[in-house]
Amino acid sequence: MKFHHPSFTFVLLLGALCLPSCARGEETAPSIVSNGGFEAPALGEQFQVFPEKPAPDGWTAGGAGGVLWNAPQNPGMSAGEGTQFVTLNANGQVGGVSQILPTVAGKKYAVSFAWSALSNGDAHFNAGLRVTAPGESKTYDLTTSLPDHVTAPFHVEHFTFTAVAATSTLSFLSTTPKPLFYGTSLDNVIVRLAGASEAQPETDAPLVILPLGDSLTTGFNVTGGYRLPLQKLLGEAGCPADFVGSRNDNSGDMKDAEHSGYSGYNVIRLTPVALADLKTFSPDVTLLMIGTNNMNEGNGPEASKQLDALIGQITAASPQMPLIVATIPPIIPPGYFKNIPDSAPIQAFNKQVRDMVAAHAKNGERVALAEVFGALTPDDMDAKDKTHFLQSGADKVARVWFQALQREAFESLRTERHQNPGSVREGNRP
Repeated sequence: MKFHHPSFTFVLLLGALCLPSCARGEETAPSIVSNGGFEAPALGEQFQVFPEKPAPDGWTAGGAGGVLWNAPQNPGMSAGEGTQFVTLNANGQVGGVSQILPTVAGKKYAVSFAWSALSNGDAHFNAGLRVTAPGESKTYDLTTSLPDHVTAPFHVEHFTFTAVAATSTLSFLSTTPKPLFYGTSLDNVIVRLAGASEAQPETDAPLVILPLGDSLTTGFNVTGGYRLPLQKLLGEAGCPADFVGSRNDNSGDMKDAEHSGYSGYNVIRLTPVALADLKTFSPDVTLLMIGTNNMNEGNGPEASKQLDALIGQITAASPQMPLIVATIPPIIPPGYFKNIPDSAPIQAFNKQVRDMVAAHAKNGERVALAEVFGALTPDDMDAKDKTHFLQSGADKVARVWFQALQREAFESLRTERHQNPGSVREGNRP
């Protein structure tokens, strides 16, 4: 990016952190969607049903309408971005929203949106979505097994369409009727003129990531654990990243093998490691998944308090750094951990994780949730120890982290680096 002065011109090298989709050209043009994050009207209550009340600003209700949710006032819920999102089901019937967009005939437009499911607690809760634009019709499906009133991780989808007139209608419709207001969730709708881009910075500074946790971070029976597929996702999306940490074991031939995953560690043992590594590596973002070993120790309630304290210590030490905290994966008893008779301790601990993340975020701390538990099924877990995930599980966990990074780190850090060029780093290894 070039800055001009009457007497000279100089070039400022900035870290080109990726925008939420990690796509660099088309995402720099302004979005033509009005209220794509469903933040208006700003709700004072938990939710608002439409069309009993007006649809979100800029949108028209379709089918049975839907529900506008205020996530911070609903424990277990999270928005794709901001604080509000919509579900496209109302009173057991499918609903939807649409918007007429200003377009230019013959021009191509890039669409991105985040979608998810608001679960009613069913073991196999399915949600479906159909999206239509001029010349395009896309369908999407997902299945989750989360507790009642919990949103599954948001998935970010992309497609393009070519406008045929001065206006184009973009529509979202649920395809799976659900009781009450559960079902397909939608947020962060963006439509930009494809190919419109700003000049690219002359250098790419990596996003410095600290993977922090236990053997699920190390990898155990899957080389590299979630770290290897996460690196691949970042690379495929054109997002430069630098993994840091105090270890590099169980990483195979990974080019960037550092991490801070300590097998067998519980929350209290990880705490001094976490604080030391934050000081040593100064990461841009930390991915924290810890608590599984506490389940075998039978001290879930105490572990919740310890994790809450650790989150507070991390945000106090690095208040500008996004901290993404994951729920722990399912453990299928009886397995490697003989002291876990059923899934109740894991469910209770994960509820505490969701609640404490929401509380820290409400307090103004840069803390966000990665819903790992809801992304996995028993088939993703090792059949022998029933505690560590297989490759399919590692891939799903990587996707959850990647989507959380899209929501919580890419855009905000890109903005910070443009405003504070001195923060650009070529990596943080000591």
